Amino acid sequence: MPAFTAGFRAYLRSDLKFEAEDEYAAYGNLFKIWDWSHAQPGVDPEDYPKVPSPNLLPDLATALTMNPGLHLLVEQGLYDLATPSFALKYNLDHLRLSPEARQRIHVNLHAAGHMMYLNAAVAHQFREHVVGFIRETDHL
Repeated sequence: MPAFTAGFRAYLRSDLKFEAEDEYAAYGNLFKIWDWSHAQPGVDPEDYPKVPSPNLLPDLATALTMNPGLHLLVEQGLYDLATPSFALKYNLDHLRLSPEARQRIHVNLHAAGHMMYLNAAVAHQFREHVVGFIRETDHL
């Protein structure tokens, strides 16, 4: 965070000519005050309290199981260090899903990092995938 904050403050001063001594908090101190805990679907909170980390994989599996019209499209950079593509693969592979529900998950990996839109060719490919996904699934 310090590098991003320093870069942003330098941009404010040099490019925008904005001088302020106010404290700049990246993400508005979101990580300090956010309640990341989560109640798992189908679990009685009296028996199992909320889990302290944001794991929504059980929710995704429940949604795909309960809604046969739900399709999931994932567009990701192969070289993404913020959300690694092989972690995605591992997590999707370990969802408790029927073969039918698993077929409704569509994953496209791009030769890019986290901000795929910085590469014009990848951004175009990303757009084509999203448009195709909408067209293929809007009638289901």
